[in-house]
Amino acid sequence: VIRVANFKCAAADIKIAYRGCLTGKNREFYDASLCPCEQFDITLLASAALEGKEELLDYLKTTSYKDAAGLLAGDFVAFEKWCDDSVMDIIRTAKAEPFGFAPLAAYWIAKETELKNVRMIMSAKQNGFSEDSIFERMRKLYV
Repeated sequence: VIRVANFKCAAADIKIAYRGCLTGKNREFYDASLCPCEQFDITLLASAALEGKEELLDYLKTTSYKDAAGLLAGDFVAFEKWCDDSVMDIIRTAKAEPFGFAPLAAYWIAKETELKNVRMIMSAKQNGFSEDSIFERMRKLYV
């Protein structure tokens, strides 16, 4: 559960930095918005975002989120899918724990992901998306 919280915090910081970079936010915005996390230094993340998109992606390539940098360079939707799929990979370890809070938290996260997939399918069907584009947006499931 702690690993999921740390990952979600880091992913949220990356999303904030990326969107802030694209919209030209200032240092005060990053100081107020970014949450300290174990994976990287948020002051370096903010400095890179202030320099521009390429500098932000170059900084991310030096962290454990180099996969995220590659996805952000191409498509933000792919990055968000990668984040959701990574959370599912993390919570899969809770299956082996017979007692404690982890299996309950994993179940909760899994149900949220299932509902997100159902909402995506329904919305895509209403808007006439092809089956291929729907399948590429689907998140991993906890089975």
